[in-house]
Amino acid sequence: MKFFSVRRWMPLVILFLLNLYLQYRGAYEPVALATYDWFQVFMRTKAPSPELLVTVFTMGGSTQSAIAGNSVDEESRILELINIISCAHPRVIGIDWRSGNWKTERLASLQNGPASKVPIVWARERTDNGELLRVAGGVRLPELWTTGVAEVNPDADRAVRRHERWLPDQTDTFSWSLANRFCNSGGKAIGCAAVMACIDRKCDRESLLDYTRGADRVDQLDSDSLPRMASGQPVTCDKLPWTDQTPNPFIKDRVVLIGDGSTADLIETPFGRKPGVMVMAHSIQADLMGTELREPSHLLTYVFDLTSIVVVIGIHKLHKPFLVLFLNLVGIPSAAVAFSYGAFASWHHWFNFIPLLGGVALHQQYEQAVEGKKFREEFAKTKAELEECRKKLG
Repeated sequence: MKFFSVRRWMPLVILFLLNLYLQYRGAYEPVALATYDWFQVFMRTKAPSPELLVTVFTMGGSTQSAIAGNSVDEESRILELINIISCAHPRVIGIDWRSGNWKTERLASLQNGPASKVPIVWARERTDNGELLRVAGGVRLPELWTTGVAEVNPDADRAVRRHERWLPDQTDTFSWSLANRFCNSGGKAIGCAAVMACIDRKCDRESLLDYTRGADRVDQLDSDSLPRMASGQPVTCDKLPWTDQTPNPFIKDRVVLIGDGSTADLIETPFGRKPGVMVMAHSIQADLMGTELREPSHLLTYVFDLTSIVVVIGIHKLHKPFLVLFLNLVGIPSAAVAFSYGAFASWHHWFNFIPLLGGVALHQQYEQAVEGKKFREEFAKTKAELEECRKKLG
């Protein structure tokens, strides 16, 4: 069979195009997500303890019960928390709470207290019609304050594995706004260089969260662990137990979130259901740690697909059956993992390359079987002709 014959190469071209189509249609995604979940859960327990940069104060327990009984005003308590936390010098505060209906005049009072000197990011939510709700009682935000859309992008099984930095309409997400503010305000983190470079959209809009390096480890505390001031009186920093000499280690120079710790806002993750504010905290910690799994490079995927064809053909040109068998059993899975790392910076997408590698291997086995059969037939024919010649000669 000629090397450049249509019969030899047409099946390989069809396999290549079919594999590209299946990748484009996301046919391999369920296997990739299952591999991702298994690896994240397995390696998460072995991850070293990272530098914690995010603290979450949740409204739950006794505070939530008191609010339900109307003995504590939710709005007043959160405003008080904002001022108390501001006194401990956080890098930025994030408010993951419904604030659209808060009293404008009371919220505006924050601008005259300790919180007026601290960057604050307010979470925005959408209505069922897709309209963005107002935040912070509709007050005009000072320069230090901003907003971000508190949305997540779940996969087909409704679990959240991806971190969106901005939405298709170019609006920054809540977690990304907080990461930006942390780095822009002088915060020190390994991932800040990448965050600053990404502000001008010079990075992927979203990426898979990599928890194998401890990106999901943040400090979670109940809001009741913070002191309470006298009801109706403004918060003054000199009445609080921490100073510049004895700072609060959970607040100073950190991203501090205030959110709902009850069962009202739970989101599915590879590690079970978690409050939405914790998912936001994980996304922030991942960006600040520089832990992410990049989206695929389509050009590299095409190159590796073509390379896989060359690799398998090269294996079957060795004409050593046991070596070819060994390389098929070991080399093909190894090549799939290597290609996955090259294109995706992770091995979770190893299955994307298996169908093409396996298909080419089967095609080569079929070609060798056809050539072997043809050789045996020609050998038998030649042998018969020799026998006939011997009979004639003698």
